[in-house]
Amino acid sequence: MRTSSHESPFLASITDLMTSLAVIFILLLVLLIAHYSRQIAVLKEQIQRVQSVKDELKSELEKKGYKAEDDPRDVLAIVYHAQSEKLQFDVDKADMKEAGQTFLRDFIPRLVDVIGEKKFLTNVESILIEGHTDSDGDDEHNLKLSQDRSFAVLKFGLNGCGLNPRNREHFLYLTSISGRGKRGLLPLGARPGFENKTRSRRVEFVIRLKSFEQHADARSLLNEESKSGEGAKVVPGSARPMPAPAGRAPLL
Repeated sequence: MRTSSHESPFLASITDLMTSLAVIFILLLVLLIAHYSRQIAVLKEQIQRVQSVKDELKSELEKKGYKAEDDPRDVLAIVYHAQSEKLQFDVDKADMKEAGQTFLRDFIPRLVDVIGEKKFLTNVESILIEGHTDSDGDDEHNLKLSQDRSFAVLKFGLNGCGLNPRNREHFLYLTSISGRGKRGLLPLGARPGFENKTRSRRVEFVIRLKSFEQHADARSLLNEESKSGEGAKVVPGSARPMPAPAGRAPLL
């Protein structure tokens, strides 16, 4: 009986301790679930906002006569495919044909007019001019050829499309170029030699929207979470200035 009387207070203390730890664990679990539920809700809202902007941007471009589509490679981007019959080059050259110049004189001003609207300008991160070839020729040659063609498009867009100074600065500031060579054959996933050569020889205009963290309101929200201990600190920053100073080099 003496041994039992000595063990009972000890066992009671252990039970109380375990109960307290269990309560603490449950409270922490509830807080963690609430935190991640909020993050998921914010993410869903952001996805809906991005898709809404993309849909509106596609609609405005279609009104101008150009049908863009969601980029399957990037959830933040839409893409317009300028096929070879519209944006023509001489075979194995980066010299643009007159038909290509005519296309750009119409397309570039309309594109920049749309993106220059305030509702889009604050959401667009970049315009990528991306050159593609078919599978004929070796990789090194095709990469250089597609890069040269992309640069020819950028150069003509800046100097041959009659952009007013404001729109020219927007186009210069937002646009970069890329040459993909024979990567990205069409239809997507086609093996070299089995692609649609006409569709594969193209220049794509990829319009990418800003990510959630790049918006000033998002930085503010995340910093508030950081102060409350619910999220990681995000360094404050101002929104990207528009347009860039005159004379700034294109982002190549």
